[in-house]
Amino acid sequence: PPCTSGDIGEVAVFITTHSGDYDQALALLGAAKRHFGVHPRMPYKLICCCVEELGLARALRVRDVAAARLHRSNIATYHQHRAMYASALVAMAEGSYHTALLETQRALDAQRSSLQHTDLCLQLEARCHLLLAEVYSRKGLPVMGLPHALEGVAFCQDHHLGNIEYETKLALAHIQLQLCSVDQCLLLLEKL
Repeated sequence: PPCTSGDIGEVAVFITTHSGDYDQALALLGAAKRHFGVHPRMPYKLICCCVEELGLARALRVRDVAAARLHRSNIATYHQHRAMYASALVAMAEGSYHTALLETQRALDAQRSSLQHTDLCLQLEARCHLLLAEVYSRKGLPVMGLPHALEGVAFCQDHHLGNIEYETKLALAHIQLQLCSVDQCLLLLEKL
């Protein structure tokens, strides 16, 4: 069926997040590059950006920070807002939570002030909410992460971002558990 580069990129991210099958995800993105390469109106460079983000995800999973930095630099050639988000992910891997907070907030502010409202842009905004909640949670400040998790869930529901909504609800459940709100946590998990 007809699809956008955002759809394909999100599927590739989903594959690697939930199965770790990088080869399958790269094959999907390779096919997308060939398809969109003959359709100049399609955002070919966003597929290239997705390939770099896939490399970033893989590097972070194996804790190869040097490779992650390289992918972050390559992402910057395709999309500045996504590069800010990538910088936040690298900072998280390095344990620099303050930098991660600043970079995620920069990416969120840039995306909110942008005139672009494509699927990929909406996904980026949702992921920024999710990452802010996660950073505060890792810093041992779940109370500060709670509003971001709630906002992330609401944003996903408003924009029908089902896959990311699932992730934001899991983050919210984790924060509820940290706050000793066991009943709230169980309620969320039962719905999932």
